[in-house]
Amino acid sequence: MDLNIIFEDDYLAVINKPTGLVVHPGSGNWSGTLLNGLVHHFNNLSRQDSMRPGIVHRLDKDTSGVIIIAKNDKSHDNLSEQFSERKVKKEYLALAWGKLNDQGIIEGEMGRHTRDRKLFTMVESGGRNSSTEFELDEYFPPLSWLRLYPETGRTHQLRVHLKSIGHPIFCDDAYGGGAKYARSFHVKYTQLLNRLLKNVNRVALHAHKLEISHPETNETMLFQAPIPEDLKRALEILKNEK
Repeated sequence: MDLNIIFEDDYLAVINKPTGLVVHPGSGNWSGTLLNGLVHHFNNLSRQDSMRPGIVHRLDKDTSGVIIIAKNDKSHDNLSEQFSERKVKKEYLALAWGKLNDQGIIEGEMGRHTRDRKLFTMVESGGRNSSTEFELDEYFPPLSWLRLYPETGRTHQLRVHLKSIGHPIFCDDAYGGGAKYARSFHVKYTQLLNRLLKNVNRVALHAHKLEISHPETNETMLFQAPIPEDLKRALEILKNEK
């Protein structure tokens, strides 16, 4: 497996994860994961005796972008603490259905879906607090190009949050943003949406930027993964139609 390494030193590595790659082995995905590639590529990873050496945080299979790997236990502990204390600054890019406000905050408690335990939903009580800020970068009818800033890091948080306000992420079948959602819009968009659906065959979400304090030097470090080709093509199509 070829790894797209954004940065590497003796303490950590930063990878630009492609879409379609599972981070670590699990049910139905025991090989061909990012973790398999990490173990093959790096001589030193944190938590060598664990099931997930080096893995400090994760991205969904479809989500592309920045992910940080720890090379020793001290770095792992430091980075994990930064994530748990919400000191890590994250920026995601996403295409979502409909037009959102210029900016806003989505917050509330999240819990597992009662009918499908693999999914999550907003709940009135008994869940875990979650918060995401968003900015509308540009509106390309009938889709919004967004910048998302999650304060918390719940599983599927951005996908659940956008669904909860009626603007699911483009191509997110699990959370109501798949091809069927296109029927909600005027027929004048049919041709455009069909072109987009042929170009984007995954949840249109990208982990664009991640800012941490270096676990050894305490230096502020900002890592960035460029917009992947499928989302670039989608934006070009939308800009040409606008």
